[in-house]
Amino acid sequence: FIFCLQTDEVAPEDVFGARCQVTTFRPRLVLTNASDRDLELRLSEQRIIRLAACQSLESHWPVVPGGDEEALPSTTLHFRSLSKSTCKWSGVVLCADSVAGSTPFLLATPSDDNEVESDQQGLLAATRTSVWSVDIAPERGALAVSFRQGSDFVAANRMFLSRASMAIRPLGAHHSFRDILVPLGE
Repeated sequence: FIFCLQTDEVAPEDVFGARCQVTTFRPRLVLTNASDRDLELRLSEQRIIRLAACQSLESHWPVVPGGDEEALPSTTLHFRSLSKSTCKWSGVVLCADSVAGSTPFLLATPSDDNEVESDQQGLLAATRTSVWSVDIAPERGALAVSFRQGSDFVAANRMFLSRASMAIRPLGAHHSFRDILVPLGE
């Protein structure tokens, strides 16, 4: 299993003048649900765990034999919200030092056949969607992975001279998902 090894100095006056260090095994991955909805996580080894609202859990994953020992260990997972109607699984979340920051995900919730929603232009939508963000922060060898509703992503169409139109299509969005139009000046 993957762990972090943390070593800290101990003040000589605390141990009768001796020079000592304390070594601590810490988890490599700490998962936090920063939302008010329970989540389900499917880890890389196909293990599924439930992460309650406002809860944190440690996660350990096995070392892959023959892997690159020089590279920092990383793993992947998928997540979904467990609200009234369960969302589809997210795209791949890479848990690694190299992807530190916030990544938005679009989660689709299938609508019932009898239930049809309209979007802002009055077009029928086959699915409802919600935006979630995964925040990854490396700290002294460990990775803090936080899940929250919403996103800090902002799209602005400032193409006044060319009058270009702008549309956003989230990566991994289902083919029935319509592009999100960003009107000129917004």
